[in-house]
Amino acid sequence: SSVAAKYKTFEDIMKASSEELQEIDGIGEVVAESIFKFFRNEGNVDVIERLKLAGLGVVAIDDALSVEPSLAGTLEGKTFVVTGTLEKYKREEAESLLMALGAKVTSSVSKNTTALIAGAKPGASKISGADKLGIPIVDEAGFEAIITTGNLDF
Repeated sequence: SSVAAKYKTFEDIMKASSEELQEIDGIGEVVAESIFKFFRNEGNVDVIERLKLAGLGVVAIDDALSVEPSLAGTLEGKTFVVTGTLEKYKREEAESLLMALGAKVTSSVSKNTTALIAGAKPGASKISGADKLGIPIVDEAGFEAIITTGNLDF
């Protein structure tokens, strides 16, 4: 599991012991102790509290939107652009899911774009840019196939 999967809020992670943090894949003793000490530092806690008062918060992505851990990194080196409105996902959720698989997400189509994920009412310039560059345009069903399998079968 990841830090974000185990701890949904700042309060949750702030309460975690170094030992609990070490139970997370990829977090060893040194990193766990560093996180633990960070959240015990009064100055750091004060900054977090002021940021929360200013409206900054942690948005927990629903567990239903998590990716299969075995797929982590399968989209490493791939770049996606998301345009239009997806029925089942907010744009930020779609982008987070792609990034959880190791993909890079950009706001504009370029020769480096692997695929354009297009929902309803996509940006015309993104569609024409993808067409011009021969970049695959993937609908929501194709997007779901990518995030559930890690395969790029366009």
